[in-house]
Amino acid sequence: MPKYLGALTIVLLLGIVLSRVFLLKWQGIKAMKFGNIDKTDFLIPPLALFYFYVLFAAAFDWPNVSTRQFLSAVLPRGPLHSVVEPDFVQAELPDWHRYRSS
Repeated sequence: MPKYLGALTIVLLLGIVLSRVFLLKWQGIKAMKFGNIDKTDFLIPPLALFYFYVLFAAAFDWPNVSTRQFLSAVLPRGPLHSVVEPDFVQAELPDWHRYRSS
């Protein structure tokens, strides 16, 4: 379900932006100045389309560009205090709480 929610969010975002552009154009305001100010704007669409494809490929099981999963949101089973921190994190904590008077 979260995969579909991400894809739906992208579709709604594009729909909202395009509807706003058309509403402003209908009022006589030129809202889309793509590439007029900075010519490097033309680098954005290929990267955005690649991002959209990666998102939709993950949501709808299309062929993906990678063979491994990059990130995972799976939490360990059981209570969260069972997650053990590495020793170097515990060793670097200061001992100020031992010397504090109550």
